[in-house]
Amino acid sequence: MPIAARLGTGEIAELLAIERHDQLALVSPRSFAPGAPFSMDVDLAPDRTLVVSCKVIAIKRREDGRFDVRGRAVALRRADREAIAVALSVAT
Repeated sequence: MPIAARLGTGEIAELLAIERHDQLALVSPRSFAPGAPFSMDVDLAPDRTLVVSCKVIAIKRREDGRFDVRGRAVALRRADREAIAVALSVAT
């Protein structure tokens, strides 16, 4: 099950997975150009929000009008990466 993530522009995206240490998969209501930077606030727990900065690797429009985005996290610490992975596994 995805985790809600607030994009730097204010829209709510769904964080689906973390792959290969620093690659994130999400569904976004807005498009980004490949290589474009973006940031998002990920709520890992009621008292813990993690700010993740990313660069877009690939993007594809979905039938529902949203976008599948693959991004590479910039300077994501191991502890934060593991916390995201745990939160994704608990949300399932």
